[in-house]
Amino acid sequence: IASMLPCIPSDGSDQWGNEMTIHAFQRSLEQKLTELGAKARFDAAQLLRWLSGQEQAWLIAHAAALPEDLAVPGEDALARLRGGEPLQYLLGEWEFYGLTLTVGPGVLIPRADTETVVDTCLERLTPAPGPVIWDLCSGSGAIALALASCRPDARILRQSLGEALSYLRRNIAALAPGQVEAVPD
Repeated sequence: IASMLPCIPSDGSDQWGNEMTIHAFQRSLEQKLTELGAKARFDAAQLLRWLSGQEQAWLIAHAAALPEDLAVPGEDALARLRGGEPLQYLLGEWEFYGLTLTVGPGVLIPRADTETVVDTCLERLTPAPGPVIWDLCSGSGAIALALASCRPDARILRQSLGEALSYLRRNIAALAPGQVEAVPD
């Protein structure tokens, strides 16, 4: 990332010659992501979590020196983002309704505003015991898996096409095997 971020010299130090910290690195990521039109603070935090393999709480709590092995993957990640790849595809996962879903090319990225669809479905399903729900063109399965997590008595049948079917199957296996079934087209 040193070559892409003007405030990080190639030796891994900051502009004053001090060793770069995790927090300074995150601020530099925020700066570059702002230039890309991203939600800089949130996206930089997600990107740093992915690059470092550390949970967000650990990153916040530690002002440690930036590990040198983050420079090349960080530079590659920023190049992919500059090339138009969505952050969610780069990370390979995204959260929806408290669930971490595997995502990538071929599926729509789960959005927070779609969680209202889940809430509406749950309101309408409340009186019915053991409902059977069909979710057509479900992509990663965000809606069906969120419903399954809230209604363990429901049987949910889902259908996706093309590339999305592989993401659907992975998410079912990880989050609701036996309760949600992928139905091929």
